[in-house]
Formats: sequence, C-alpha cells, structure tokens
Amino acid sequence: MKIKKRTIIQIATSIISPLLGLDFLVDLCDTLISILTDNKRKKPMSNYTTKMIALMDDRSPITRTVADDLASEFGLPVRSVISKAVLLGLYQKPQAKASSSRTTKAEMVQAIENALQGESLEGLEGASMRSLSALLMSIQ
Repeated sequence: MKIKKRTIIQIATSIISPLLGLDFLVDLCDTLISILTDNKRKKPMSNYTTKMIALMDDRSPITRTVADDLASEFGLPVRSVISKAVLLGLYQKPQAKASSSRTTKAEMVQAIENALQGESLEGLEGASMRSLSALLMSIQ
C-alpha cells in the first residue's frame, strides 16, 4: 500500500499541530513516513571485512596473544577482536590457574599429632590456622 508523503504530513499537521507543537509534529511525521513506506533500517556497519574474519578463522582458536596480534594488524582494540572471536565461536578462554597448594587445617592437625607421636587431637580442627601454625612451630 503506497501512501504519498504529502498526504501523511497534511493529516498529521491538521490533527496534531494545534495540540502538541511543531517539533513533535516533525518527529512524528518522520516516524510515520518511515513506517508506512516500508523503509528497512540498514544493518549496522561492521568493522570486520570478510578477509579479516577468514584470517581469524585461520588462526583459531583465538587466545589473548593471538587477539593482541590480530588487533595490531587490524588497527582495532583488543577487546573488539576478542568480542568478535567470541561471537564467531573462535575464542578460547585462558585455563583457570590451579589453586596454590595451601595446607588445610586437617593436614595441620595431622602434622601436630605426628609431632606428638600419635596422640588424638580432634578438637584442634576448630582452632584458627594461625594458632595451629604457632603450635606446630613450638613443638618442632
């Protein structure tokens, strides 16, 4: 269905102009024209060409170091390259660092028991780690 822009503007002007003012009328007319004339919104521009995407695909899996290299080649921020790699399913998260091997309270109580030649010290597990450490140092 084709409606002339002039007709839309005339109808909107006669109805709304006295009520709301000219600025609102201009915005409303622009909106009505774009809706009624089936103007499709353009897709947002991408910073990435097909060649760039192909290069990312060739270098996959993308890690932080690869993303740094690609960002310098493309002239784009590293975060942008990582985001695009995640969107394409090419990004590999860094491995979680292994937790340091801290001594647990149970291990500390066991060490104290061994230092005291095997006496049972079940109640010590509720003590603070600092206290257990001080006790073990004083025994040895």
